[in-house]
Amino acid sequence: MLVEFPKVAQERGAEGPRRWFSDDEMDLIVWFAEDGVLVGFELCYGKSRRERAYGWRRGGALSHFVVDDGESTPLRNDTPILTAGGEGDRAKILADFLSRAAGLERGIVDCVGAVLRGD
Repeated sequence: MLVEFPKVAQERGAEGPRRWFSDDEMDLIVWFAEDGVLVGFELCYGKSRRERAYGWRRGGALSHFVVDDGESTPLRNDTPILTAGGEGDRAKILADFLSRAAGLERGIVDCVGAVLRGD
C-alpha cells in the first residue's frame, strides 16, 4: 500500500507543494498549485524489475518513460533519469495503482485514475 513520506523536500520556485507516496513497487509524486489543485504527477512502477514511469502535467499529455537507474557500471553511481519509453500498459498499471492506493485521498486517486484512463 502506498504510504506518504512525512517530510519531502520542496522544489524552489514551484507553484505549490509536492507530496511523495511509496511502497515496494510504486512511487507516486504529486505536485499541487497553491490553491490545492493537483497539477502534475509522476507514477513510477516496477521498482524491483525494470522501472518505468508515467508523467503528466496539467495542460499536457501523459508521457511514458523508462527509468535509467544510472547503474550501468559498478564503478559509478549516476543519478537516475527518465528516457523515452513507448506506451506501456496503462490499464494494467491503473489496476495495480488502484489496489495500492487505499490510503490516499480520493482527489489524488481520482485525478491519477482519470489521466491514466484517458478521461
